[in-house]
Amino acid sequence: MKKFIRLFVKNGQTTPIGGLVAIMIALVSIVLVIGFRLNNMFGWSILVISGVVIFIFGVAGKAEALGLKPFTNDPLDWRRAKETYKEGDKDKPSAKSND
Repeated sequence: MKKFIRLFVKNGQTTPIGGLVAIMIALVSIVLVIGFRLNNMFGWSILVISGVVIFIFGVAGKAEALGLKPFTNDPLDWRRAKETYKEGDKDKPSAKSND
């Protein structure tokens, strides 16, 4: 299962081939639902799921363009930034030492 997921997401970012495959499957399923005129709960479910897949991979692509990793526990690197602030405070002399 992990190897299957690595087809789509690797190192916190979507893979180009995985994104293309997911979006193409979603588009083909939309065309099939419309072509077969599945106007029932099954057809609408496929349309909604396909739309969500296209939305998720689209947002992930935009996030990667901005240099963010969309599929991590820390997408904005706030933990690393917090550590750099702590390191910066150690370098400053404290006000108490001037007394």
